[in-house]
Amino acid sequence: MKRNDLIKQRAETNLLRACALEDKGRITSAIKLYRQAAHLGDAIAQSNLGNLLDDKIRPGRPSDAVYWYKRSVRLGHPTAAYNLAIHYRNLGKHRWHLHWLQVAERLGDPDAGAEIKDLLRV
Repeated sequence: MKRNDLIKQRAETNLLRACALEDKGRITSAIKLYRQAAHLGDAIAQSNLGNLLDDKIRPGRPSDAVYWYKRSVRLGHPTAAYNLAIHYRNLGKHRWHLHWLQVAERLGDPDAGAEIKDLLRV
């Protein structure tokens, strides 16, 4: 097995374990495994890690969340772009909310387009 395949396999294993821990409410343990998978380049783990840092831990770590969302977006993950849009919407930053919705739509997020239409209708 090639080195890249081993890295990908390890990231995927950590991602699946982190998801299971998150489902059980073990957020701190999930964050550790998401972080490991995120550092190995797993876009889903990066986005999920951003969510936990943004929404699940107190106090939140929004700047760290944005960092991981953006790393995930760079890998083409549309949900991370949508998560960034929601992050900025919650902060009342409408321009950035719309910007990240547009990025999410370009990347193929199914909800972003409808939300853009709703925003532009107002």
